[in-house]
Amino acid sequence: TFSPTREGQLAAAGRSDDSGNFTVSTYGSGDGAVAGEFKVLVRKYAEQPAAGESTAGEHSADPNAPVDAGGHGAKKGADSTGNILPPEFGKPETTPLSVTVTADGENRFELKLE
Repeated sequence: TFSPTREGQLAAAGRSDDSGNFTVSTYGSGDGAVAGEFKVLVRKYAEQPAAGESTAGEHSADPNAPVDAGGHGAKKGADSTGNILPPEFGKPETTPLSVTVTADGENRFELKLE
């Protein structure tokens, strides 16, 4: 997610592919972000099993264990939402990642999670 640093500016969101390449959208699929400065929020969720694939043995015996949206026990190291990245990357106040989107130009960004 590109989280705006200026009030009134629109956010943009997207997903990455298996190689880490991503495209963000503001109004519609793949239309990009509006020009401006953004904090970049990154989250990664454990993969869901394919339809029909057994998840036997994956559930936690602890009824208070975190559960992801698919109803499966969260993976080790995941937060309560199932995010497996360090939490600082998921909040505008703490993410070290930022980008400036220009109205003209290619706007390609390489984000390093260190």
